[in-house]
Amino acid sequence: MIIHFYNILYAFYENKDIINKVNIGGIIVKNYIIIFAIEAGLTIIYALFSGLNLLNFLNGTFTVSMIGLCIGLFMMMYSDGAYSIMGHSFRKFNYMMAPKRIKETMDEDPDFNKKLRIRQEKYIWTNPILFVSLGLVIISLIAMYSMV
Repeated sequence: MIIHFYNILYAFYENKDIINKVNIGGIIVKNYIIIFAIEAGLTIIYALFSGLNLLNFLNGTFTVSMIGLCIGLFMMMYSDGAYSIMGHSFRKFNYMMAPKRIKETMDEDPDFNKKLRIRQEKYIWTNPILFVSLGLVIISLIAMYSMV
């Protein structure tokens, strides 16, 4: 915690742009700020169309952040190779259930690969979408239940 605070102070001391240069634990703050700005903008648009009061603003925050959370979880699932494993399972099952002639054709096909290749791509936007959306969901739930 002190090290992160020191990094922020050092960025101000060196007259660097804090959004582009501050690095907290290997995570660029810029992506989090962009995602927060997008979700806040969508929340404000939602609140404008549904009526300008606190409850509609909190409902908009919850709705937009839940959609963001679903998108972030989908990106995380896709980048960790869940669909590679499912596709491999379906190919293996279809190969086992196929008649002998189709198996021979599949063996001759260079595109058919029996080996499992798991996708391990790390997208730069996955964690910012997840953490900002989760934080906004928690904040909106706490704020809504504290109003009751």
